[in-house]
Amino acid sequence: MFILLVILSITIVLFIWGKFTPDIVALMSMLSLFLFGILDLTETLSGFSNPTVIMIASLFIIGEGLSQTGWTALAGQKFVKWAGKSVPKLLVLVTLGSGVLSGFVSNTGTVATLLPVTVSAAYKMGTLPSKLLMPVAFGSNTGGLLTLTGTPPNIIASNALVENGFESFSFFEFALIGLPLLLISILYFRFIGYKLLPKNTTENQHVNIDSEMHQWIENYSIDENIYRLRVRSMSPLLNTTIGEWDFDNKYNVSIIRLRRRFPNIVKGVKPYVEFPTPDTVLQYHDIITVKGKTEDVDNIILKFKLNLIPFKSNNDDLKDEFINQEVGMAEMIVTPKSLFLGHNIPMGLYLEQAGIQLLAASRNNKPLKDKNVAVKAGDAFIIRGYLGTYRTFKKCL
Repeated sequence: MFILLVILSITIVLFIWGKFTPDIVALMSMLSLFLFGILDLTETLSGFSNPTVIMIASLFIIGEGLSQTGWTALAGQKFVKWAGKSVPKLLVLVTLGSGVLSGFVSNTGTVATLLPVTVSAAYKMGTLPSKLLMPVAFGSNTGGLLTLTGTPPNIIASNALVENGFESFSFFEFALIGLPLLLISILYFRFIGYKLLPKNTTENQHVNIDSEMHQWIENYSIDENIYRLRVRSMSPLLNTTIGEWDFDNKYNVSIIRLRRRFPNIVKGVKPYVEFPTPDTVLQYHDIITVKGKTEDVDNIILKFKLNLIPFKSNNDDLKDEFINQEVGMAEMIVTPKSLFLGHNIPMGLYLEQAGIQLLAASRNNKPLKDKNVAVKAGDAFIIRGYLGTYRTFKKCL
């Protein structure tokens, strides 16, 4: 009993400390109970075959899948769009939306998804995020009571009934309590709670992605030397890889992005190739976004029998071209200890190891328009990559 209390005490302390991740702490606690003979092998591993544990683990996978594919973020943006310029309407929608989403996705995942769009919408409407974030949290908690899979305790309770010979809860049976609670929460925050919520201000100014992107386009002249080309049926590029032609070195042109005009869903061909690599195969009717001087682009149009597609190089079109739910952009400065100092780097090049594409560069507040840039300390770069991968590239700068 003494050993058991010691192991449980250490486990609790480690959970509170947060130095190690909860899964590591739980596994070490389980192994300790087995090594000290408190649990036998069957008891130690029984949890991994428990249907409740398996179902909860599956829910996390589904929830993460919805988040990674951008579905939950898209839902959050729709809530904000429907609200228009009305703060009370936005409050009702984000509370209701977080409740509905958390009925099928984990509460934490729901809040994490809605948090950025809610904060952004709050600033756009001239109100403070502190007035909206609490309703989102309460909506998420009450929404977990809408379905059987809304929160792990629902599944545990239902499984306990089955193990003791009773009938389990149906999928939406929890909504008999959860739905009234969610509606009460919405009404409370709309008419009472909103007035009681704090008006916390902050000195950190919210970054408006639209204005920030527009400023980058202007400061770095990103809109210059960007073209869209279509691969025609007579082009020698058909069914060849990008690496076979070495566009960067031979033609001084970089392929930034590729869009499939006829994606084959059955075979898993995605409509976009955000970062084409040398192994990317070019197909009929592909639309490739390239970066290079006009004369160089004209050269490959004639040589490879490509079509030039009119491209409105305004700020909004470029923003839609370069960023989406999976891909973002960031501004970085080269440090005196950077690994890239002295190297010639082609603009538009995709650094596969770092998962980053160099889109534009500036030196002494002036955009560098050359295709190849000899990197110097203090140079500023606009980089493009999958969200989160910029941290890897940051270490090199």
